[in-house]
Amino acid sequence: MQALVVGGGIMGLSTAWGLRRMGCGVTVLEQGEIPNLMGSSSDHHRLIRHAYGAELGYTRLVEPAYAAWELLWQTLGVRHYHPTGTLGCNTIIFGRSPIGIGNIMLTGTWGCV
Repeated sequence: MQALVVGGGIMGLSTAWGLRRMGCGVTVLEQGEIPNLMGSSSDHHRLIRHAYGAELGYTRLVEPAYAAWELLWQTLGVRHYHPTGTLGCNTIIFGRSPIGIGNIMLTGTWGCV
């Protein structure tokens, strides 16, 4: 089977890689160079996290996503992922938004500052 993927961003290239792994011939069409520096996923700052709040569907996808990234790194022969930890902040604490108080989550531990 032959496949045509329109767009060479992260979604298009991931799709093309998956199709190739299934034995398909793939052509990727991209309006610019790959990586396209005008694309939304062209820099080096990406985040993968377990915390998606009430969005349990996303939370369930995190471990399979990590496994897919590991397979990609093995295929490429180089690892482009560097775990750094996550810091998330907001101003809502127990349904209130007090002035000057932020809620901080650092590697899964909640506290107030």
